[in-house]
This record gives sequence, structure tokens and C-alpha cells, in this order.
Amino acid sequence: MTMEKGTQKKLDIKIGQTVFVEKMNRNLNRLVVEEHKVTKIGTKFFYIDVPSYQKDRFCIFTGKEDRDWGYSISQVYISMKDIEDKNLHHQLSQKLYKLFSGYGKLPLSLETLKKINDLVEADKTE
Repeated sequence: MTMEKGTQKKLDIKIGQTVFVEKMNRNLNRLVVEEHKVTKIGTKFFYIDVPSYQKDRFCIFTGKEDRDWGYSISQVYISMKDIEDKNLHHQLSQKLYKLFSGYGKLPLSLETLKKINDLVEADKTE
């Protein structure tokens, strides 16, 4: 997601606020969520309370961990609902992808397909 610098919206966070960090647990190869407090807020980054060997700096616009190389492993969310919504979005996307990928006719009625098409077209206009 690339935006012009002037159009980016900062995350609504305050010092002392509890945020939720979703990160990859390297031993278990799965995502885990931890609660942390915001300790400092700058113009580009904000910082959380973590042990000194972990990265504590996150982008104030995206909530992604600031990395010197590679891609961000950790992501900060303002609430648990944001994480749950992201996970539900992923699950529904995967379910619909499996339904609509492949060849041949879909196992859905014409009425159901029309409703799905109407929903997709309505989402495009928003």
C-alpha cells in the first residue's frame, strides 16, 4: 500500500495505551498475539515496551514493525477486534477462493450467483 506522504493517516494511539502485537512465533511457526504499552510516539514511528533484544519500533501509519532488511514480521493493532476481523476476512477469502477457483459450473443456483454478483458490484462502487 503506497500513499503520498500527505494522504497517510496516522494510527490513533497515545502513550500508555495498550496495543496488540501479532507476530510469528518462530518455534511454533504460528502467529501469536501479545499485549504491550506504547512508550513513545514520534513523527514516523512509535515504540512499545518489549525486551531490548526485540524490535520495539513500529510505523505510525501502518503499524508494521520497522525492519532494516526483509519484510515486517510483527504488526500492531489497536484492538483485538481488528485482529479478529483480519482473520475472518482471510478465512472467508480462502473459502470463497476455493469455491470459485477451478473449471466448470459452480455448485450454486442461478439466484445465489445473482446475489453474489450484486454484492460484488455494490462493493466495487463504494
